[in-house]
Amino acid sequence: MNKKCFEKRIDFSRKRVGVREELKKIIILCEGEKTERFYFSRMVDSLKLHLVRSVSILKASNTDCLSIASEGIKYAKDEQVDEVWCVFDKDNNGENFITAIDELRKEERKVKKRIVPIYSIMSFEYWLILHYQKTRKPFESAKKCLEELKKYMPNYTKEDKDLYFIVLDKQEKAIKNAKEIRKEWGDDIVGIEEQNPSTEVYRLVERLIEEGEKND
Repeated sequence: MNKKCFEKRIDFSRKRVGVREELKKIIILCEGEKTERFYFSRMVDSLKLHLVRSVSILKASNTDCLSIASEGIKYAKDEQVDEVWCVFDKDNNGENFITAIDELRKEERKVKKRIVPIYSIMSFEYWLILHYQKTRKPFESAKKCLEELKKYMPNYTKEDKDLYFIVLDKQEKAIKNAKEIRKEWGDDIVGIEEQNPSTEVYRLVERLIEEGEKND
């Protein structure tokens, strides 16, 4: 695919003439070059969200989670933007990881919009593992998490555009596993960096499903 074309935002704008005034936007800001963007773009398309929402799935300008948080906060200042979801991993983010989460949550309280940190420890691949097995085995790195995933998905690659559909039939199981693990860890921000492994991806997945149900 032409790189310039790939860099273009994925914007599913609702254009129902004469029905209703256009709804405000949802921004999904992703750290990853491909995996998360492919996953969520396929999900948005599958749920036909363009009929009820304007959803933009964007690649963050920088991969550092604090920069992603700052960029997400800037998007939230746009009065046409109703929700911002920042998707990033703990791996390689160090001390900035907790700071980024804290900044997003503070801004959410301040502006009274959804500005949500969707983090994974260590990586997005942990969310995929939960489609197959509930595990709290800690991972030393994103590489180790990837190695674990390949036990269940030996042909997995970050470039797979149809990843969402490959695991779709196990989505309910993944949500259940992620929620149970979140409950087990608790929700104390002081200890988030120690919650290895964990993921908040299920929250964004459930939110998109909720919007998709408006098409029923």
